[in-house]
Amino acid sequence: MKVKFYDLEKIDVKDGILKGTVELKGGQKGFVKLTKGKLYIRVEDDKLKKILTQPYPVTLRGKDRSGSLYHKTVDCYPGTREHLKAIAWGCWQFGYLAEVTE
Repeated sequence: MKVKFYDLEKIDVKDGILKGTVELKGGQKGFVKLTKGKLYIRVEDDKLKKILTQPYPVTLRGKDRSGSLYHKTVDCYPGTREHLKAIAWGCWQFGYLAEVTE
């Protein structure tokens, strides 16, 4: 699994059909590759590198047998596919954009 990370650039548009903030893919920050349980990080940005090397919390939502909704937070650890997928899915919160290739 390989994930490329890019800056998420925000531009304010005041004229035309689109008005407001538009988010665009910026410059590449690097990539991460997961092969046979080993994580290879080739990222220039220290903030992104810190996110990739620490456990990442994921909130699971669902229903139990009685039909009640539940929320459970689970930590995903570096070196797992779940960790890398969770970061790729939620990296927009930190100002990045991810492109996943498998």
